[in-house]
Amino acid sequence: MQPYRTILTRAIAACVVLFFSTPVSAADFVITVTGPYQGSFSESYRFDGTRSLLNDLPSLFNEARLDGGSFTANYIFPTVTPPPSGTNVTFSFGPTYGLTDYALFDSAGAVVHQGSNPLDPGARVWNNQEGFFPGDPADLVDLACFVNDVTGLITPLPLYSPTPDVFATRSGPIFFGPVAGGTDYLTNLAIPLDAATYLSFPERRFSTGMIFGDGDYWDQIDPYQYVKSSVSYGITKVTVTAVSEPGLTTLVLSIAVTLGMVEGTRRRRIRTADHPVQHADRTGN
Repeated sequence: MQPYRTILTRAIAACVVLFFSTPVSAADFVITVTGPYQGSFSESYRFDGTRSLLNDLPSLFNEARLDGGSFTANYIFPTVTPPPSGTNVTFSFGPTYGLTDYALFDSAGAVVHQGSNPLDPGARVWNNQEGFFPGDPADLVDLACFVNDVTGLITPLPLYSPTPDVFATRSGPIFFGPVAGGTDYLTNLAIPLDAATYLSFPERRFSTGMIFGDGDYWDQIDPYQYVKSSVSYGITKVTVTAVSEPGLTTLVLSIAVTLGMVEGTRRRRIRTADHPVQHADRTGN
């Protein structure tokens, strides 16, 4: 048993040394939002070589099935340091953050569309910022990114290019409220970490959108076809969850893996002692 204890002690010590020699990141947070379907928007343009046609192509989203349904979405963001003063700030996040996944359900709870693989995540925060109208300050939290991988889209048959473009518009949850008559939703430019703050906003919405382009749709050189569609949902439930610090998680996993390796070594030694005839493993050694 003594060699086993020695190996175990050294292994745990090595993991602890590795942990404390590696910088530990501050905690990340996941905001989960859910709510009912509110509506959709879609526009299309195309020129078939003879005629210019407007809005005759269907939405990229299955609006008939989404009607009466709901959604859920998870957005992960890091701990940020807000500026000490000012009325607005924009944060840019790394590639591991953003709208990691969302699901759009029909009225029976079946998934109609599912999005993943976020790009260019970031956030805007307003605190008494002059909003859309002068003299009308507002608070806002906008968590956005691009989600290009979406299942179940209804795309037109490509006619003018071998591989049409299908890509996202900005997607994510947004919370907005005018500041008037003593109403104030934010006290600084930090991203809120509690559900109550998000739910206090009168305007709470989740939206996502996609674009389909076939041919030279940007320059509108015929023939081409173009569809831009989006869907929006109200937000009625919010949860905010802290994610374990990466360094601590790594330590726990390292110890667990090491213990498993050491225990496996000990068991192999016991089996070898009981059965002196050794066999080659699957690698041929």
